[in-house]
Amino acid sequence: MVDGLSQIAIKKLNKNNFQVWKFRIMNFLMGKGYWEFITGDDTKPPLPESPTQQQIQANKTWHEKIRKVLYWLSVSVSDSMIVHIQDAKSPKQAWNTLVKMYSTNTQARKMQLKQELHNLQKNKMNISDYSIKVKNLANALASIGAPVDDEDLMAVTLNGLEKDYSQFRTSIIVRETFPNFQDLITLLISEEMKVVGTSSNGGSQESVFYSNSNRSRSRGVKISLRGQHESSHGGHHQHEA
Repeated sequence: MVDGLSQIAIKKLNKNNFQVWKFRIMNFLMGKGYWEFITGDDTKPPLPESPTQQQIQANKTWHEKIRKVLYWLSVSVSDSMIVHIQDAKSPKQAWNTLVKMYSTNTQARKMQLKQELHNLQKNKMNISDYSIKVKNLANALASIGAPVDDEDLMAVTLNGLEKDYSQFRTSIIVRETFPNFQDLITLLISEEMKVVGTSSNGGSQESVFYSNSNRSRSRGVKISLRGQHESSHGGHHQHEA
């Protein structure tokens, strides 16, 4: 089909991508000259009791276009969504049903994602995985019409760091100009190497300390035993004298 949806990649509508789907399908229909069937501006041509051949053809063409737009909408939504628009008599009715349904769902989804983002903690994740999780939540919010700006992303990212990063967090906060999110992650990856290195060195020094302590205690026991032996030996000779 020359003017089919196969020309472009439109991911099927689901609960997480309404804004992106809406933008793409709207531009597709506008580009094809069919958006008026969604707004209702393209009305059915009149068909009098004794229509001319031209009027019959115009009416037939209009109905074909209606069916075409309904088909495009149906194949651009997930199978579970078909039930909500299968009884629609017009593209406008189908569109309004989807918009109404997803506008309600979007609000709930938006609140859920915002809460997840602001409660996110790095914990045992490395910086790379942590930043990906932050960015994925931000992208999910953007896809439903709630983009997160760089300052908020930076605040969320810093707040989720462990206490090992407290000095780094302070150094960023006191800056006159804040880095953007991508630059912040680059700085954090460098900081992570320092934190991991410090932890490793601390562990090695601790091992050395305990190892030396154990050796000292061992030597002390040997000296003590030798002293006791010598003392006992000496006392034995004194008794013989």
